[in-house]
Amino acid sequence: MAEDDPRYLAAAVCVSTGRDDEGELQKALRATASWGKVLHLRRLLASCHVPASACGGALVEASERGFEEVVAELLRAGAYPGATDGSAHRKTALHFACEQGHEGVARHLLAAKADLKSTDASGRTPCDLAREQDLGMLPKRLEKLV
Repeated sequence: MAEDDPRYLAAAVCVSTGRDDEGELQKALRATASWGKVLHLRRLLASCHVPASACGGALVEASERGFEEVVAELLRAGAYPGATDGSAHRKTALHFACEQGHEGVARHLLAAKADLKSTDASGRTPCDLAREQDLGMLPKRLEKLV
């Protein structure tokens, strides 16, 4: 079956509840997302019972690295667009995308209803981080989208 076959895509989605191997799945998804290879990620999603909660780390990883196709695939599969890094910093995937200047990734996250006004542990929004990095008009372009 082709990897863009609608039946294959329908199988490559997050499920409502996982199994007792969720921790291992989180690690595998994050590692796969760090490679930037969407088809590897799709295979993993299609072959495992992946709950949406297990996709957060992968979404953050792909957002930070600027892997637009991986972010789009995770969002298509049902990953939560407001996923955080799980650390005390409480940065969302959108924070990382904006901080690194990945506008395309940020647009995907915003289209999936990520919150541009969410704050990290220091009280900074994603646009605040982009401004700190002196990323020009990026914050203004994103703010116009919401």
